[in-house]
Amino acid sequence: MTKKTPHVNPQARGTEAAEKPQICFLLALWGENYIRTFCEVSLRSLLAEGNIPALAREYTCSFCLLTTRSSIPLFEKQKLFPLLSKYCDIRYVEIEDVIYKGNHSATLTVALERGMRQMGTAILNTYFIFLVADYFFASHSLSGLLPYLKQGVSAITAGNYQVVEEEVLEDIRGYIDPETGTISIPNRELVSWSLSHLHPMTVANTVDATNTYAKHANRLFWRIDKDTLLGRFYLRHMLCIRPEIDDYVIGASCDYSFVEEMCPSGNVVHLSDSDEYLVIELQPLLHEGKFIEVGRHDPATHATGLMEWTTAAQRANAHTTVLFHATERSPKTEQVRAESQQYIERIESLMHSPPAPVRGHHYWVSCVQWITAMIACEPEIYSQQIPNLRRNLWQSPVFGPALKAAGATIDSFPPMLDKELSQESY
Repeated sequence: MTKKTPHVNPQARGTEAAEKPQICFLLALWGENYIRTFCEVSLRSLLAEGNIPALAREYTCSFCLLTTRSSIPLFEKQKLFPLLSKYCDIRYVEIEDVIYKGNHSATLTVALERGMRQMGTAILNTYFIFLVADYFFASHSLSGLLPYLKQGVSAITAGNYQVVEEEVLEDIRGYIDPETGTISIPNRELVSWSLSHLHPMTVANTVDATNTYAKHANRLFWRIDKDTLLGRFYLRHMLCIRPEIDDYVIGASCDYSFVEEMCPSGNVVHLSDSDEYLVIELQPLLHEGKFIEVGRHDPATHATGLMEWTTAAQRANAHTTVLFHATERSPKTEQVRAESQQYIERIESLMHSPPAPVRGHHYWVSCVQWITAMIACEPEIYSQQIPNLRRNLWQSPVFGPALKAAGATIDSFPPMLDKELSQESY
């Protein structure tokens, strides 16, 4: 096999790019109910003037839907798609062959990487904005990215909190503009009323709450006052990436690996204030309820859970705070920020194992082993994947590292696949 010559983003080398970057929004979504909910809620907020329209005034934009063939007509009949098409070139990338039952993390990782690759050689001159279907955007969130895009940063990360979907949907629908169909809620106003509808999981992740805690926390909060919440996130949302290289290796799920592998220079901005960027995540009341325990927060409990999966970058993430505020900053902000830093440092002092590696992360190795076993056990369901198994698994920058870390070889694949693998040439 001829070795591919890697390409490098000119800005990552410190040289000026020949062309202005473009923007590509990526969303993995399929199924009628999910599509309808996204278009009725999240898409309306994305089309507020301070979001997609603000970016489209400055950059050429595309909107790439990673979906199934049968879902494409469902998108095209949505009322707001003509408005979206005014700002973005709408594209579809089919992902039937990588939808794995019960393994959403793997599906999302492979689908997003495929969506990025469809840009071809423009991948290094594109800002990819990773959307989540159940995120609701304040009216001036994406416009908050513009200063960083113009500075040429390689990646932007963010944090958010969850609210109870059943409690907020009717309030949100009350903001629909009857003329445009969009929803525009100013950042501070969205903080103000959403803090009254915090999801039980968000409450359980709040350190100064006295009666519940989350067994497997990836974020922690401190309630400063009724209008202010301070967050520290081990797992931050990879909001925006402009890859510096195109021969990256992915050895963990996307939210663990994309920023580190695609942006090795570390030219990353961590957003820290809701005035600049704000989304709320809508989740059903009972979502992840099994992870909530009665009792008080304990640094030792958090340390035990976090040291089992966190990478070095994720441990460092918790040293950045995100302030969600409906008014000007509370006088107590700096005091609570200092107290929260002490709490994070206490957790760190109790972590007795080194950080998990990004490449070959044990969660990802287990994930890939599960997928290969599932394909072998249910060939009638996954038959369309067999001809492309080597491309999708063995030599993929996404799956390959985990398979090799697990000691897999072509011969270790199920015999029913060997013939297909041996006939492939790469």
